[in-house]
Amino acid sequence: MNDGLTDPTGTVPRAMDPYGPTEPDFAPLAPRPRVPKWPFVLGGLALLVGLAVALLWPVKVPYFAMTPGPTEEVVDLVTLPEGIDAFEPTGEFFLLTVGLREVNLFEYLEAQFDPKVDLIDREVIR
Repeated sequence: MNDGLTDPTGTVPRAMDPYGPTEPDFAPLAPRPRVPKWPFVLGGLALLVGLAVALLWPVKVPYFAMTPGPTEEVVDLVTLPEGIDAFEPTGEFFLLTVGLREVNLFEYLEAQFDPKVDLIDREVIR
C-alpha cells in the first residue's frame, strides 16, 4: 500500500527523511562545457588600456618637439638678374623645414626613443 508518505521501498517515511530520496527521480544533466576566461580578461584589459589612453591623451607636458621636416631642392628656384657674374653650383642646394609642436605624454615618451626628435623646454621657446 502506497500512501504517498513512504518511499517506494516502504522503509522510511518521506516526510521524516531529511535528505530526501537516495536516488533522484530525474536523469542527471550533462555537464556544461567550460567557457574560457581569457577572452573576457583580454577584453577587459583592452578596455582599461583604451580608457587610460583616452584620459591621458590631452595631458600636455612642458616640452616642445623639434623634428626635421621635408626637404626641397631649390637650385632651380634661385635666379639672378642679368649682368651679375654667377657660377654653376657643383653640389646640391636644399631647403630644410623644421617642425615644432607641443607634445602630450605619449609623444614625449615616443621622443625619448626617437633620435630624430629633440625635446626643448617650453620656457626656452616662449
